[in-house]
Amino acid sequence: MEPKKRLFFAIQPEGLKDSPEIQTLVKKLRIGVDRRGWEVKWTPDVNWHFTLSFVGETEEERVPEMLDILKNVAEHGAHFNLPLKGVGAFPSEREARVLWVGAPAKRSLVELQQTLAGELEKRGFPIDERGYRPHLTVGRLRNPKGVGDLISPFVRNKFGEFQVTEILLMESVQARFFPVYKILAREPLMGLVSE
Repeated sequence: MEPKKRLFFAIQPEGLKDSPEIQTLVKKLRIGVDRRGWEVKWTPDVNWHFTLSFVGETEEERVPEMLDILKNVAEHGAHFNLPLKGVGAFPSEREARVLWVGAPAKRSLVELQQTLAGELEKRGFPIDERGYRPHLTVGRLRNPKGVGDLISPFVRNKFGEFQVTEILLMESVQARFFPVYKILAREPLMGLVSE
């Protein structure tokens, strides 16, 4: 059987893991979770990212295609600022499994994501048919919980604005407690700034 890599394309806005606003938010969420006695796996800040497109299990021989897609998309994508706003849960606040910080679906971000999805589809890679919802996963609950009262103080809060200057091809490697995200390649966004 040919070895496979679990791949995805992502952005890591500059300064994200050093953001005092997001670090403070996570600290407050942790306090709230601890008071409730819930089990949550908190995402280490080195793993914080916004997924553009999850590809999944991919044969190693197809990695050069991924690198080609990365380069093609980056040539046309422009730098943009990404504000972070609000906290939410997937699949819902009543049955939450994931806690996240949101970002608006800005035109530059959506165009980047759609261009990437189009390139993947042209080459026969599977495409996620659900609508794109930009988010930064900060924690995963062991069991589904109603989190409305936990996140309600933060749903309209802003957590700074960050510059996006590159896109990444990343590999998710399952480790003991958390997946480890390895950057396989990065390409600077070279297009003209549109916003």
